[in-house]
Amino acid sequence: PAKPGDTRKKKKQTLEQKLWVDGKGVYIPTDNLRMILIGNKHRTGAAKIYGSEYESKKGKRYLDFAKACIWVVGDNGKVYFEKARKTWDDVDVRSFINATGGRDTTERPVLNTPWSLNFKVQVTDDSVPSDIVKEFYKVGGMRCGLGVYGPTFGRFIIKEWKAS
Repeated sequence: PAKPGDTRKKKKQTLEQKLWVDGKGVYIPTDNLRMILIGNKHRTGAAKIYGSEYESKKGKRYLDFAKACIWVVGDNGKVYFEKARKTWDDVDVRSFINATGGRDTTERPVLNTPWSLNFKVQVTDDSVPSDIVKEFYKVGGMRCGLGVYGPTFGRFIIKEWKAS
């Protein structure tokens, strides 16, 4: 059995493990559609980008707003790709420098375009107008993208936005 601090190599994930798929098809978790706005330690979120670069000095305010007040609603936490898919279309193979300084490769499943997602965004506070939330997603589509290699393969545009 592995002990704490064990440095043995972990098994690589298979392509099947890198893609969200179930009996209905390929999907993206609703949290991923929300995290486009919030970001993480590796990638700045769209709300902060919009607040810092497109409007002056509102990055933290918009980031805090996105964290507290914006939620993506989906079927059991899932949003299925339209033009239903059962698997990936292609595989991207890239090399990278690993933790020991050596070179390694990784494979990622790719969904070729055209694809679309249809989902609802629930905003629990009206202090930021719907048009600004739409701008967050427009910026997210061009600057952040979906998936691990989002900026390269996961970019998208907003074709339709309805506020209710």
